Amino acid sequence: MRPSEGATIDRGDKAQPSAAVLVVGESIIDQIVDGERRVEVVGGSPLNVAVGLGRCHIPVRLHSAIAQDARGQKIVRHLQEASVAMDDSALSASRTSTARVDVLDAQPGYTFALDFAGGPIRHGSEEIIHFGSIYAFTEPGTTHLQSLLGQLSPETIITFDPNIRPALMGPHPQTVSLFESYCALADVVKLSDEDARWLYPNDDERAVLDRITAFGPRLVALTRGSRGAGLAAGNHRHDEAAVSAQLVDTVGAGDTFMAALLILLASRNDHVLDRVVDLLPSIARFATSMAAITVRRRGADLPLFEEIVELCEKWVQDTTPAATMSPHRLT
Repeated sequence: MRPSEGATIDRGDKAQPSAAVLVVGESIIDQIVDGERRVEVVGGSPLNVAVGLGRCHIPVRLHSAIAQDARGQKIVRHLQEASVAMDDSALSASRTSTARVDVLDAQPGYTFALDFAGGPIRHGSEEIIHFGSIYAFTEPGTTHLQSLLGQLSPETIITFDPNIRPALMGPHPQTVSLFESYCALADVVKLSDEDARWLYPNDDERAVLDRITAFGPRLVALTRGSRGAGLAAGNHRHDEAAVSAQLVDTVGAGDTFMAALLILLASRNDHVLDRVVDLLPSIARFATSMAAITVRRRGADLPLFEEIVELCEKWVQDTTPAATMSPHRLT
């Protein structure tokens, strides 16, 4: 599979291509069970993020592991349709991993059957590395990630979403220690309120933001479902209400929020991280608006480029910094 050529930004002078992104993590077939309705769809948090980028014409490659079986081929086709590249070495698992997703009152519960075999991570020319989820906390993923992260140049932007699955985690103290070691290397950390409660059960959400920010990330985002999101940059905080939406299910909402952050970073919109304090409200608004698109439909069906453009056009006349950073300027 070949990545797309990449979107560009019209700055009124010279268009600049998007930064390339390497996404590291699992590819899974979600077996969605909703009463009598059963359907298999492509999923996995890192894969969903990669698809969200590909759909927005961001050049993206996914390091993952699948099998040469029917489910693996379904994943390959899904990635190809989104212009997401995957190395040939990805076809290394004995079987393609699955997750049974029981949808109850729109809140999913998961049961996993996993095989994340795979070799070392190849880092090419990508300027942004995103990783997280089950792969980051289980072997051989942990070892491969630690090797990769130790080799990156200081200019590489690193983003991390733990997407904690308690049933698959090791002992709590060791998992928290590993999580914090990843945070100390990341420029951007995004986690959910459920992640926060599992990692730090005695802290409120603001204390969690303070704790993670202290490890050094320039931007920390805590998603809270129907309660919106909280963002932190240094000593600055911003709370964003959720965008009103007709809820179908929440599968993929957090992945969409993460993809939104990466779209802004990869699009080189006025050096988002350099201006992150001023841009916190705009970043939060864009990411929550993108997530609202996903929750309106079944499964992790992330927004298409045209939907993002339409979304941005609704508020491009705002006097907020969004008018200068939003992906409506992607061409």
